[in-house]
Parts: sequence; C-alpha cells; structure tokens
Amino acid sequence: VLICDQRKYSRVRAENFLLGCRICSRISTHISPIFKTVCNYSVKFYLPTPDSTEYLQPFFHILSGHTLTSLFPLYHHFVACCFRAGLLQSPIMNIKPEILALFSQGLDSILAIKIIQRQNLKVKALKFITPFFGSEIKGREAEYCRKIKGSYEIDLEIIDLTDDYLKMLAAPEYGYGKNFNPCLDCKIIMLTRARLRAAELNVNTIITGEVIGQRPFSQRRDTMRRIEKLSQTEGLLLRPLSAKLLPPTNAEESGLIDREKLFDFSGRGRKPQMALAEEFNLKNYPTPAGGCLLTDPGFGQRVKTLYENGRIPTATDIELLKFGRFYPLTSADEFIITGRHRLDNQALLNIADSRYYILQLAEMAGPVTVLKGPESKLPDAAVKLIRHSKAKTLPEVRIKWRKGKENGNFTIKNPGPAHQSAPNLKNHDN
Repeated sequence: VLICDQRKYSRVRAENFLLGCRICSRISTHISPIFKTVCNYSVKFYLPTPDSTEYLQPFFHILSGHTLTSLFPLYHHFVACCFRAGLLQSPIMNIKPEILALFSQGLDSILAIKIIQRQNLKVKALKFITPFFGSEIKGREAEYCRKIKGSYEIDLEIIDLTDDYLKMLAAPEYGYGKNFNPCLDCKIIMLTRARLRAAELNVNTIITGEVIGQRPFSQRRDTMRRIEKLSQTEGLLLRPLSAKLLPPTNAEESGLIDREKLFDFSGRGRKPQMALAEEFNLKNYPTPAGGCLLTDPGFGQRVKTLYENGRIPTATDIELLKFGRFYPLTSADEFIITGRHRLDNQALLNIADSRYYILQLAEMAGPVTVLKGPESKLPDAAVKLIRHSKAKTLPEVRIKWRKGKENGNFTIKNPGPAHQSAPNLKNHDN
C-alpha cells in the first residue's frame, strides 16, 4: 500500500497527481479498488490483482527505489502501463509519449525503439525529410506512417526540414564531409529540432540508433559528445545500442530506463544487430546503406554547382537534379536538364512547375528538356535536346516549349558538334 499526503507539496503538484489518480479510477475491476480519497488530499493505491501485476511490475519496481518526492512525474508512466495491460480504455484519453526517437527506417533505429518499447515505455518516432533523404514519402506521409505502424508497431511523425536544411547547406558551420555532405551540421539540426519537439510534448528523453564507431566521423565517441553539446541534448540523448559504453543519461539515472537492458555495440560489424533483429522477430528490415544523396560524388557536385556565388537553390531545383543530364549555365541558378529515358522524361514533366521552360521536339518523339533561365537561353536548351534525340541528323528541327500557361514553338538549325561542346554548356552528367 502506498499512501502519500499531498498537503506536504505544492498545490500544482497535488492537482497533477490527483488528475492521474482520477484517470486510474477508470480502470476496470481488475484493480480493485485502485483509487480512494481519504481526508484532505491523501490518496491510497492498492496493488492490482495477480493477473494484471505482470504488466504493471515496471512501475512498482520504480516505486521501490524512489522517495516520495520523486513519484509525481511517474504517475503518467503508471497509467501508460495500464493502457498497455488493457486495463484502461477510454476514447477521450490520449497517453502522451514518454520517449522521443529519431527514425530513419534503418535497422539500427528500429532496434533502438524496440529496446525501449520492451521496457514498457511509449515511444513516438520522428522521421525528418529533406530533398536529400526521405523525399520519396513527401505527399504520402499518412500512408507511410500507417505502413510503419503496421510493420513495426511504431508511432511516427514526419517533419520536413527542407527550408532550414537548404539554408544550412550554403555554409555549414562545421564544414562538409568527403563530398558535399554536411554530416555534423545535419546531426545538429535534426537533434535540435527533436529537442524542441520533445519540449512541446513534455518529453525528457531522445533516443537514436547510433552505434559508436560505425561511421568514421559522425559516430566517433568524441564527435558524439560534441554533437550532444552543440544540439543542447546533453543528458537527454540516449543511444540504446551503445549505451553501456557511454555515460548514463538522465533517464537511466532516474530509473525510467533500465540501463542493464541496454547494449554495448560498437564498430562497423552488423552481426550483433542482426542477431537482435532475430530476437525481436524483425524480418523485413532494410539492408544497411547510406541514405543521403549528398554523399554521392556525382549528385553532390551537381548540388554544389547551384550553390556557387552565394545562391540557394529551391527544393524543386534539387528534385530536378535527380534526373537526366545536367548542364549548368553561366549563372549559378540557371541550368538545362535533358531526360535520358522514359522515366527521366516523366519525372521532369511531373516536377517542373511554372518557373521552368519545358522543351520537346514538335514533330517526333524524343527527350524532355527543362530550362531554368531566361527566354534567351531557349536556343541553348534546344541544342541539348537535339543532341540527345534522333533529330540530331536533321538540318533543321522544330521545337515546342511551354512555361506555365505560356507556350510557343520555333525552328532551329542543327548547329552540329562544334556548338554542342561550348564551354558554358559543360555536361555534369554524373
């Protein structure tokens, strides 16, 4: 029996605790009786019946190691355990998450969440998307969240970082990696946003699937500590797969998370993770791979070209760069892209909006060409279109174009190979 006299504590704390007690009072007869008010602000809890004790054991284990003054933040965890035990069901109740997780859909982030869920804690996962990673789910976020919920029993929220990310990429404070990838700044911007979201949800722990030594720079022990400091997540950030190799976090020290049930993985090997995946009965998890397009040398060079002279490209510019042959023009924010095959052509037609010229052959099938630039650059775009079509053998070619609601056509003489290799139309076809 636990008896707490809340007259010893502040009114706000007492009211918050009593709110939790009123919630608990709705639990079915499996807990009989769980709530009873006596005297003035005194509350009694009685242990549940044996058939439900198993689910609530984590809460009562926590109680045994704490003083009365530390119990108030834990009533929420107790109610969450009751929900999972099926003892409390109410359509008006929405139990808030106790842990926030960064989710990439990679095996490591899935395992990190499963490890914490196994401790009967409610986890909410955040998936960040930009044009460089996760953009394939943009526009179908709800469908993707349902899929993840069905596959892994993970509650997911999508956060689009595009605007902030494109600005950061112009001049990352901590520089670029081997290519145009700002790995350190990328981690900081995601953890900072996660910290702000955690504050909104009144959550005090953030977890990731990082493993010490798995990546040569961003997952070194010293770099991980540096990232915590710069993102202001010291004490909040827990890495369940390598936790035993790192100092305890606030959640571990408070007893909310059992450190003994965390792991000590390190290095680039995958066998421990795969064995743990088998333990969790995870079958259809993604194979390990780098997920950021900025680590690709060819694509990174394309993006870097658009950032020259202090320019910041749009999200649509970046999406277009993923397809076709890329030809930068004199100005950093002007370029030509010509499709290489049917899939490229369809993608270019779908992505290019009213800010771009779309060119096609007027009298035969051929590639789609997109121009970002002034009308005076239409002949240059037409040259590239002709060069990569069956019309390259014709002396004259008729071209049709459109830009938003405007459209037109013109005839251009085939300039031949000499003009096609002009310096200002260098091919960045990587």
